[in-house]
Amino acid sequence: MNILYVAYRYLIIKEMSPEERKEVVPRTVIFAGKAAPAYVNAKKVIKFINQVSSIINNDGETRSLLKVIFIPNYSVSNAEIIVPAA
Repeated sequence: MNILYVAYRYLIIKEMSPEERKEVVPRTVIFAGKAAPAYVNAKKVIKFINQVSSIINNDGETRSLLKVIFIPNYSVSNAEIIVPAA
């Protein structure tokens, strides 16, 4: 559900004028996870997140306002590094 909000936010930013964009607070959204080979739906969600992040991160107009990061193979070891930073 969170990736749908990010896509919606991206579309709203794209519709804004340059003056309106100056008021937008920049955001970075972090997703993490992993899926076993048999979890087809989970793999589709991960693919969707990566596709949305590719579009958002490569858009020159919104690059400074919105970024999407996906951390693959999320585990306890990765969480010990990521969570305190958040």
